[in-house]
Amino acid sequence: MNKEITLLALALMLALGFTSCSKSDKDDELEPQTPNENTQDPVISKLPEGTFVGWTQGSNPYASYIPSAPDSIVIEKSSNGGYDVTYISTTHGKGTFKNVQVTKNDTAFVFRKPIRVGKNLEETAFVFSQAPDTIAMPNRNPNGGEPVWKDYPAVLEDGYLTTDGQRWEITFDVYCNIRYVHRCIVREGAIGNRRSFDIVKD
Repeated sequence: MNKEITLLALALMLALGFTSCSKSDKDDELEPQTPNENTQDPVISKLPEGTFVGWTQGSNPYASYIPSAPDSIVIEKSSNGGYDVTYISTTHGKGTFKNVQVTKNDTAFVFRKPIRVGKNLEETAFVFSQAPDTIAMPNRNPNGGEPVWKDYPAVLEDGYLTTDGQRWEITFDVYCNIRYVHRCIVREGAIGNRRSFDIVKD
């Protein structure tokens, strides 16, 4: 009988000791920290969407065009987790770069839609690693009158929008033919006044 009481007391002591150790280990764990959303700059936490009004510098192997204005970039959230970037210009063309991926560094939102571009063996046409977007560009009408608009493959090379909302720039290439690649750089502000621009919220 005494032996059974002794064994029962020993088992009870071990159980209490194990429970105490378990509680001590748990107490030593760090409590998860809840981020304070109020300390985050709302401009940095979300890319602004809307219409950005600016101007375009266009160039190609044969000419550098007089800058055009006012031109627009429209940024909208896409259904695939990226952003759609639409370019609108009566001089250089119109079109949408779909599902552009956006990342953020310390100073800006960065736009990327990497598509590798090469040439076929005969060097008579461009070859793209995936289906490119298109830009409709105005062409001279051989019969006179209004320009003829034609779709061309286009690739958004890069772009940025500073997190303070003061500066932005989008660069894209339009592949007209094997010898003729038209580059457009779209920036904020009026020509000669790059530091002012408008954001038109929908």
